[in-house]
Amino acid sequence: MVLELENGRRIEDPNALQIEEHLGTLDGESNGFAILSESELTYLQAAGGVEAGFAVEYQDGTTDQHYTATAAGISLEDVVEAFRRYTGGDGAWRTMFEWEKIDI
Repeated sequence: MVLELENGRRIEDPNALQIEEHLGTLDGESNGFAILSESELTYLQAAGGVEAGFAVEYQDGTTDQHYTATAAGISLEDVVEAFRRYTGGDGAWRTMFEWEKIDI
């Protein structure tokens, strides 16, 4: 599992503390997204910033399986929790938000 940020930061096998710390640096501008990936085609990502909130998407092995959370302005706390669950293999992150399939 790899956590990558727009600013170029890359963390191999991030722990819960690293996830919280690095997601907290997202500002929606020069560091506006984070991707937590199992592989190039399987990942959970968040874009936005702490103040405005986040958009969350995931892809499950193929671009035909790409989804976006329907809620806007998702809180940092919820994004951190979803990323932690994803890292730990806890599929409950999928039920934290309502999802809508999107075409890539």
